[in-house]
Amino acid sequence: MPVVESISFSDIPHFSKRDKAYQLDSEALRPFYKYDVGIAAFEEVISNRSKFKTNRALLHKVVKAQYNGKKISDKLKDNIDSTEWVVRSIARRSFFCRVYIQL
Repeated sequence: MPVVESISFSDIPHFSKRDKAYQLDSEALRPFYKYDVGIAAFEEVISNRSKFKTNRALLHKVVKAQYNGKKISDKLKDNIDSTEWVVRSIARRSFFCRVYIQL
């Protein structure tokens, strides 16, 4: 039967001291970030982020220009194109919905 071992996050050599300090919620780093470390803070992050005004038409234009002329996967192209659809829908303001786009 395999032996399962665990080590402390702080003992993992692949992470920088800063990453470890953040994950372990070091008081020294606390002035540099707003939200608590952990899944519980996601609701607050999402709520606050939804209050930002975002020029989605400009966002779409910039993302499209960024990938123009580059070979990209069909999935990425579909995501960029769906972003354009979202921009048009929001601009019409014909309905309200939550849309999550992974670029």
